[in-house]
Amino acid sequence: MSVSLEQSGDVWFPDGNIILLSVEKIAFRVFKGFLAQHSPVFRDMFAIAQLDKATAFDECPVLLLSDSAFNLSPLLRLLTGVHDFLQTEKSLQFSGLASVILLSHKYQMERIRDRALQLLEDIMAVEPPQDQDVKEYLAFSSLSIMPEDAFAIVNLASLTGRNSLLPMAFYMCCFLSPVTLIHGFIRSGFLCKLQPGDVVRCFSGKSQLANACAISFLKIYDYNLDMQAVCSTPSKCRPSFHGHIRKITKYSPKEITSCNALSAWAACDIHEDICDQCSLTLSDRVKATHSEVEEFTQIFRARHQMADSKGSMTNIKGFACPKFVF
Repeated sequence: MSVSLEQSGDVWFPDGNIILLSVEKIAFRVFKGFLAQHSPVFRDMFAIAQLDKATAFDECPVLLLSDSAFNLSPLLRLLTGVHDFLQTEKSLQFSGLASVILLSHKYQMERIRDRALQLLEDIMAVEPPQDQDVKEYLAFSSLSIMPEDAFAIVNLASLTGRNSLLPMAFYMCCFLSPVTLIHGFIRSGFLCKLQPGDVVRCFSGKSQLANACAISFLKIYDYNLDMQAVCSTPSKCRPSFHGHIRKITKYSPKEITSCNALSAWAACDIHEDICDQCSLTLSDRVKATHSEVEEFTQIFRARHQMADSKGSMTNIKGFACPKFVF
């Protein structure tokens, strides 16, 4: 007896000899040999599994997987050559890349996993430009990464051991609201949230980043710190610095304790009101404090261990998968 299936519109080869069925009952018809060539997990599954002929479709055996079609589609399109977006796309969808990393790790497709992770590390594991807001840098990167994607990146870093992704990912998490950090959010029908230990890390980081931002503010705009030694027009520059401090404290007080410590004072609108020597010193101060904050964010690089990690469910941007246990 054959079963009725909803065929994938992306990956369906009429002459394929195996059908992969997602949890939503979306069917992908591909070739056993091709999957076995790329994945020792699939190779072992085909060797051991007794595929029930009663669930065959058009005399083609059906293998039920625990993966969503949302995740399977990008990986299978890549594997079968339907769309090698890792190679051809100048602007990738982060969700597709995350799906490829997740399932290529699960099915031990190391070459594909490492290739996809490298694309992510090229953006996330580098220091962003000092003259550009971090959120803007990520939004206009080739992956167009949003702060909400940080949950997925933290979990992928933990899953694959790529701790180089953690500093920027946790930094992004700090932009999210306390409610989102604690309870997560719904995307593509799935609950996306961090592990409890990572939530604690984020709240600790938010507090420390706010302190770092306030200290940066004081270091950068304190005219009396060392500016007067190089200033050529004290009567002009000193009031400009003091006026700028009053302006920010009156109209933008939240910026002083913002979590955006890497970017908050990168773009200053005071340069036109001060002498060239003060302007150069101000730029040097911004660079110095940026480096100090960047060094601070490396505390997030430490491998985060959670007591509830083994066998727990990790939600990765619309994906639900057993963490570390495949």
